[in-house]
This record gives sequence, structure tokens and C-alpha cells, in this order.
Amino acid sequence: MTRTVLELERSLRAPDHLPGPDLATIRSDGRRRRRFRRVVGGSTSLAALGLVAGLTWTVTADGVSGDEVAVDLPPAPTELSPLAKRALKEVPGATKVSAYQVVLPDPGVPTEMDEPIDPDRIRTEPIDLGAHAYTGVTLWPRGTFPEWLRAGIARTERAAGDESGYPVGSMAEGIAVDQGTQSLACVSWEGDDCVPAVVRRTGSEWFYDWGMGTDNFLDQWAGMEVFSQDDFSTGRATTLWIAGIDGEVARADFIQTDGAVVAGAAAYGQVTEGDSMMWANVPGDLAKVVAYDAEGHVIEDHELMPCDSPVECEVR
Repeated sequence: MTRTVLELERSLRAPDHLPGPDLATIRSDGRRRRRFRRVVGGSTSLAALGLVAGLTWTVTADGVSGDEVAVDLPPAPTELSPLAKRALKEVPGATKVSAYQVVLPDPGVPTEMDEPIDPDRIRTEPIDLGAHAYTGVTLWPRGTFPEWLRAGIARTERAAGDESGYPVGSMAEGIAVDQGTQSLACVSWEGDDCVPAVVRRTGSEWFYDWGMGTDNFLDQWAGMEVFSQDDFSTGRATTLWIAGIDGEVARADFIQTDGAVVAGAAAYGQVTEGDSMMWANVPGDLAKVVAYDAEGHVIEDHELMPCDSPVECEVR
């Protein structure tokens, strides 16, 4: 059976699932879980795959699954794979964004796994984040990309699998595909309630990308929570950081470990009533996020917590 991310989250929220799963834990089980799905085992290492952020599915005997398995990231490769070098040379619009990564331009059509969101589910005006979504070549229908490219990546994905399945739509060989600009909006799942989520538009339709790891920051007096994803829209590898906090924030600074400050955008009450969302595209390693009120007073000086597990690393 094939299940989309949207269907999975719907089913997890359904009241007839008793005893119900801990949705907050499931949705916060790691940035790395969102990055890499069922890529453990096989003779090909993750370093050889050159995997980066994006939605990866698993082909199993029962169909295609969105099940997530946490893995540790290996050291990043130091050069382009032979397939990435060929893609950079032969695919129009291909761009080198890091020592080992190449991004292909947006095909302008949904992948085979994308499911449009009913426009009525998007309860607020989407706010452009200035970042893009990315995924792998093998999620698109045949003919979208050269067959040599699709076949080469598919071989690498199958080699990374095991008896339980193999990944599809990974950034195998260090090759990612641009899926277009992402936006922040409040998306409803049931009834009138909605939660912050990252969405994107392809053509005339909206698609769900990912939700926040937890929604605890929506609670009154709750502290800040910070989430992240990889981005290449600036022409190099950077990280989009999104922070949420209860109350009104006028501006936010995203401070790197080297002390450099990136001025973030802030939106109060535009996603969920009474809450602020802040975001910035950060080129280096993030150390903390500082939120200020209109008078310049610090509301919260939020240092990123060290993490050892995917659960800890999802919400920082």
C-alpha cells in the first residue's frame, strides 16, 4: 500500500487509533529521520550515496513506504561523484552547490509521491521563506530526466538497501532536484484547528513539505523552539532555520558559532494567533537565536541545545 506523508499524519491524528501514538514524539523523531529513510544496510555507504536533506521513500515488498529510520551522518564526500560530474556537464541548468553536491533545476511538475493539499486546508496566507525544497531524481516519472541519470541513481539506491527495502528519491550520488520555493502557513488536519507547516506550490497546486517537530511553542508562556532544513537556493549549501515562540516578536538575530549575525525575518500572528515565527537562511553553524520586542529588549536568548539523538536534534 502506498501512503503519502499527508495521509500518514492524518491517520495518526484520527481518534479511532486507540491507544494512540505519541504524535509529538513521532513528529519530532529527528531531522535526520526526515532526511534519510530506510537507507541502512547494503554494500553502499551513505557517504558514497552523498545523501542530503529531502523526502526519501522506501520500496518494499508491500509497496512504497514513508517509514523513517534514524541513521548517523557519515563524513561528507570531498568531491563530486562521476555521475554528479556528468549531470553537471550534460543537464541544462545544473549547478554545483558544494564540493560534492549538484542541484538540478525544478522540472515544474509534481513528483510521483506528491499529493496536493486541499486549498481550504491552508488557513493563512502562505509566507515566502526564501528557501526551496529538494528531493531526489527517482521520485519523478520516467522521461523527466535523462535515463542514464535515473538508472545510475536507481542502481546506487538499490545497492544501499537490504532485505526490508531500498530508498527512492534520495540524494544519491550527491544529486538533488529543486522543487521550488517554500512557504510557511497554518495547515489544518481536522476541524478548525491548524498548525504551522512548510508548504510549496507547483503550478496551481499547493503541496505539504513538513510540519514542525512539535507544537509546544504555541502554548502560552512556552519557550522558543527551533527547526531546520538544508537549502541550496543561494547557490551554495546553507541551512534554513525556523523558530517559533508564544507572544509578539519584532525582530530576531540568528547568531552563528563564529559570532556572525544573520538578521532574521519575523511574523507575529500571521501563522497562528498570538505567536511569532522567525526564520533565516544561515551559511554557517548556528549557535543561538535571539528574539527582541519592539523596544529592542530581549524576549529570549535561545542557545541551541547539543543533541545526541534524532529526537533531540529535531527541536533545538
